[in-house]
Amino acid sequence: MKKRVIPTRLLLDIKTKTKTVTPQKATQINLYSGYTFQQGLHRELLCMKLLYSAYLKFGCTCGRNKPHFPVMVSNKIKSGGHIKMTYQGIDLQKMKRKKYLLVDSLSGLKTLNGLLDASIPRQIDCILNILYKANIVHLDLNDNGKNICINEAGHLSIIDFDIMYLKSVDSNKTLTPLMHKRINRFKRVDFKKKIYNIIQMVV
Repeated sequence: MKKRVIPTRLLLDIKTKTKTVTPQKATQINLYSGYTFQQGLHRELLCMKLLYSAYLKFGCTCGRNKPHFPVMVSNKIKSGGHIKMTYQGIDLQKMKRKKYLLVDSLSGLKTLNGLLDASIPRQIDCILNILYKANIVHLDLNDNGKNICINEAGHLSIIDFDIMYLKSVDSNKTLTPLMHKRINRFKRVDFKKKIYNIIQMVV
C-alpha cells in the first residue's frame, strides 16, 4: 500500500497536539469501550489513516479544503506510546466552560457565537461525508461538545477517534460487548442533527 504523506501546504505553521498512553496505563481497560488504552491508541491511529486517505481521494465538499479531523504527524505506539497529530482548535466544552476567546490577527477577538456562521451545516455535511467514505461511525459524540473543535477561522472538526466502529475492519471478534451496545445505541441516530444540536447546546 502506498504510504500517505501530509502535503507541504498542511505542514506550514502547523500546530500539533500529542495523545500519550504511558506503559503503566497501556493495559488498563477503558470503561467506555472495553478496549485497553493501547488498543484504543491503535484504533485511533487506524481511523486517522482511513480518514486522511478518504480526504485525499474524495476531497472537501464544504469549500474549506482542509481536513475536519486530526491528521497524524508521527506516532510511536509500542508498549504505550503516543500519536502526534494536527491541532484542530479548542473543543466546545472547554470553550464554553472557560469562556475562551479565540484570537484572530485580522479581526481581533472572536467568541464562539461569532464563529458559528452559515457554513456550519455545510461543514457538518462534509464531516459526515468523509466519515461515510472512510466507513467509520463515531461512537463518542457527547452532548457536552468535548469531541467537537473549532478554530479561530471557524473551522469545525471532530476529534477523539479511539471509540469508533470501523465498518470495513471490525467483526464480532474485534468488537467488545460495550462496543456492540454503543453500535446498537447509535443505529438510528441522525448524526447531522445530533452534531448541530450539540453545537447549539453549548453556545
